[in-house]
Amino acid sequence: MTAWQVPVELPGATRKRVRVRPGDFILADADGIFAIPARVAFKVLVEAERLTAKEIRIRRDLGRGASLEHVLKKYGHV
Repeated sequence: MTAWQVPVELPGATRKRVRVRPGDFILADADGIFAIPARVAFKVLVEAERLTAKEIRIRRDLGRGASLEHVLKKYGHV
């Protein structure tokens, strides 16, 4: 270890290098990892919760027998 609480650059999937700074949020699962800059983390969380609620309504309607076409017209794409 040479330092801590300093920005680092890592290889990225959608760009050559990704800068991760102290305080950024890191999310990971079996499919990959992504960094959310601290300055926008709250906005990202709010939008993720909005989309999750929408997806729950879509799944509910589909589970009740609605067609995919009807559900997409009602809610749009997620």
